[in-house]
Amino acid sequence: MIGKGNITKGEKNMVLMNGSDYIELDSVGSTLTSDLMVFPTDCSEVPETTSDVEEMMGVHIYDVDDEWFNSLSSDDLTDFFEFIELNSDVITTVYKAWKDGIWGDWENVNNCYMNLEVI
Repeated sequence: MIGKGNITKGEKNMVLMNGSDYIELDSVGSTLTSDLMVFPTDCSEVPETTSDVEEMMGVHIYDVDDEWFNSLSSDDLTDFFEFIELNSDVITTVYKAWKDGIWGDWENVNNCYMNLEVI
């Protein structure tokens, strides 16, 4: 189980950041926190527009678009759902239906079919 501090899963780091666990999803250049917020991994540039500022503030996973999910690598997809299920309380009927939809769409777009159970 993922706890506080540095956790290594393969080459993935799931670590404590400002009071929240997070996972880096390199295939989409993003960081997901246990608060279910997605942030860009590279925040080194100063935002130039209001849109850039809003992006730096993060977005909730339920507000991320399909293109982002479909761009996840297969490893990041399974790590993404495993991280959510180990670090939050979203295991409900609504979450499972959302997960089934994301997973199914990802499989169709990427022409890659995997076992839905990640834990």
